[in-house]
Amino acid sequence: MPVITFREALRRLSPLPVGAVVNTHHHWDHSFGNAVFLPAPIWGHERCAERMRAEGSLTRDKLGLGYPTEAEWFGEVEIVPPDRTFTDSTILECGSRRIALHHLGLAHTDNDIVVVVDDGQAVFAGDLVEQAAPPFFGDGYPLEWPVVCERLLGLIHGAVVPGHGAVVDRAFVEEQAAEITEVAYLAAERHAAGMPAADAARAGGPF
Repeated sequence: MPVITFREALRRLSPLPVGAVVNTHHHWDHSFGNAVFLPAPIWGHERCAERMRAEGSLTRDKLGLGYPTEAEWFGEVEIVPPDRTFTDSTILECGSRRIALHHLGLAHTDNDIVVVVDDGQAVFAGDLVEQAAPPFFGDGYPLEWPVVCERLLGLIHGAVVPGHGAVVDRAFVEEQAAEITEVAYLAAERHAAGMPAADAARAGGPF
């Protein structure tokens, strides 16, 4: 199957211009394509814009060094932070469709948002949910993430689009939420026992 760009995939659905772009968080694989959709407004949490302005160029340079075969591509990336930001929630009116953007708390990053379409019939969860691989905790907040999972579950009334992988359902999110909750419990327990981080990781867990 030939590889097509996200913009080309959108063209197969509609010839209309892109009305808005939403960054679920600041990580490069969710934000480095912003420039190709200009002049569409770019939506994101206020900290998403702040972190892209502060870290975007450095991240781009590091990726070019870390992935030399893609260095030319990374060098062409224009860092475009969201120009429409919010703190907790906001509503986008797209024709007859009502799209809600919510920041549910600290989890995968400090600026995750979810996109809720038609009162939860479709929820774009960003990397709060991962289907193709385990959740990424690198710069996340594992102790706070379970609370965000509970808030997310309250918004789901249909399909869930994860940050990576295939579309899932509420049952999948419930199962992954239970695993993330176990990670938080084990992290707190092992920290209280004085285990070094490396030893705590080697001791195992759901991921």
